[in-house]
Amino acid sequence: MVWTAALVGALGGGAVAAPRPKIEETTQLKALSASIDALKSDDLTLRNMALQALQKSRPKEALPHVLLLLRVSDADVRGYAAAVLGALGDPTAAEYLLTAARTARFTWELADEIKALGRVGKGNPKVLTALRATLDDTRSPEVVRAATFDALGRLEEADALQDVVDLV
Repeated sequence: MVWTAALVGALGGGAVAAPRPKIEETTQLKALSASIDALKSDDLTLRNMALQALQKSRPKEALPHVLLLLRVSDADVRGYAAAVLGALGDPTAAEYLLTAARTARFTWELADEIKALGRVGKGNPKVLTALRATLDDTRSPEVVRAATFDALGRLEEADALQDVVDLV
């Protein structure tokens, strides 16, 4: 075992300890894990608080868990989930948000989903088409139209911005 002795000697005579994660990173991982666990809770208040925490911290690891919440029946949870998806800014959320917007039961829920589309839908022609259709529908409530203007502006695309200018 000459080579083992030489290796230990080269390492300073002792075993090398694995690098310890920083306290801040460990705390963030624990908070993320607790928030994701809370998303599965039947307690709507706890679930909504977890979504608010995720919206502020914006961990990309939360995306698949939050996407699932767009399918629940509670409109508050769906609205918070849409806000988190918008904060995460991941373009893969666009299709889920489009589906959720088609099944929204309340105008404020739809407005939350539309705002999120503005944050995740850049370069997605389906998003632009859906937002244009919302603007063209004169029956759309004011809060929904306002969210649509906001979303079109966030897309930062010439066609979308022209739509806004034309309606102003």
